Amino acid sequence: RIKIVNEYKVQTGQALTGSKSQPFGFTVKRDETTGRKMVVKNPEEEDILHDAINHYLTHQNKRKTLIYLHTKYHIGLSYNSLTLLFKNTMLYGAYRDNPAYCEAYISKEEFRSLDAACASLRAMLVASIRTAKDEHHRKNGLLIIAKR
Repeated sequence: RIKIVNEYKVQTGQALTGSKSQPFGFTVKRDETTGRKMVVKNPEEEDILHDAINHYLTHQNKRKTLIYLHTKYHIGLSYNSLTLLFKNTMLYGAYRDNPAYCEAYISKEEFRSLDAACASLRAMLVASIRTAKDEHHRKNGLLIIAKR
């Protein structure tokens, strides 16, 4: 029963949780006409989120983006919080099966470029870790045996 209620809420654009559980840049407000709680942009964080996205797309460095946000706005987001935020489809207004769940910060194309930038950095990081492991094994005389 709860699952059906939650699916209905998502399809009608209603909030599933309260304001404290929303991603950075979003909040929950009661719609004046319907009386339902809806997810909307947080006016206090709207400019900050736009600035964070633009800074990341320009520099493609999450750590620099976090330092920039902390220096300019005194916001202490963690690396994981920023990563999850940049992966969140609510940035372009979609949630689960509802493409118009909430107001969008960026277009779907901009989200794809943001996601592609994050993915390329993830791939470089994984390759770097593998190289470091291989180098460590070579220095210490360890053999890597392939699994069958």
